[in-house]
Amino acid sequence: MPSPNTRPSQPHRTTHSAPLSGTNQLTQAVTPRKKEREEFRMKQFKKVLAFVLALAMVVTAVPTADAKAAAKAPKLNNTKKILYVGQSYTLKVNIL
Repeated sequence: MPSPNTRPSQPHRTTHSAPLSGTNQLTQAVTPRKKEREEFRMKQFKKVLAFVLALAMVVTAVPTADAKAAAKAPKLNNTKKILYVGQSYTLKVNIL
């Protein structure tokens, strides 16, 4: 009877034979196509990435309208008016 402090023995490992020759030839025949597809996808990805980065550069380089130019000063119907005590005047503002 084994003592409680000992480890159980490792399970027996079996060695497997090499894959069948037909399977090996099949994987070798598929590998170049897969590699070509991966290269094509990588080229397409690089083209798309270059286009997106170029578009981002163009968008950031386009000047936008200044806030000062966009916000025009309002026009008043009278710029100088003298008022005496008790008088009132309604000033009209035209915002364009």
